[in-house]
Amino acid sequence: MIKICEIDIVGNSKTLKYYRDKGYDINHGDKISIKLYDLIPTSSIKIDCYCDICNMCYNITGNVNRNGLYRCNNCSKIIRSDKIKNLHKDLSKSEVIINKSKKTNTDRYGVDSPMKLDFFKKKLKNSFIDNGNQQQQCNNNHCVC
Repeated sequence: MIKICEIDIVGNSKTLKYYRDKGYDINHGDKISIKLYDLIPTSSIKIDCYCDICNMCYNITGNVNRNGLYRCNNCSKIIRSDKIKNLHKDLSKSEVIINKSKKTNTDRYGVDSPMKLDFFKKKLKNSFIDNGNQQQQCNNNHCVC
C-alpha cells in the first residue's frame, strides 16, 4: 500500500511532453504535484509504501505493483521460494515421467535406456570427437560412454 497519493516533480525536457499529454500545465523547471499513478513509468523517484503482507515500510522506485500487491524484498523471497517448492512438491509426477520414458524406450529400442545400446554409445563417442573433446571421452582405452 502506498503512503502518499501525490508527489512533487520538477519538469524537464524529457518529461514535459508526457505530463502535458496527461493534462498537467507544466513548463521547464516548474515544480508541480502530480497524482502517483501519473508518474512516468521510467521514473527513478523513490516512493514510500507498506508491504501488503508484513506491513513493513520500504521504498520502491516508480510504481511497482506485482499482481495487485506491494511486497518488500523479504516477502517476495518467501513467496518465490514457496512457489519453487510447490513446483517440485509432487514427486509422483516425476515418477510418471520416468515410467513413461522407460516405456517409450522399451517400445522403440527394446531397452529402458538408449545408452544400453552400442549404437547410441558410438554416436555419443563420435559427438565428443566432433566437438573436440577427445581427451575427456577416452583415457587409457576406457571410454566414458
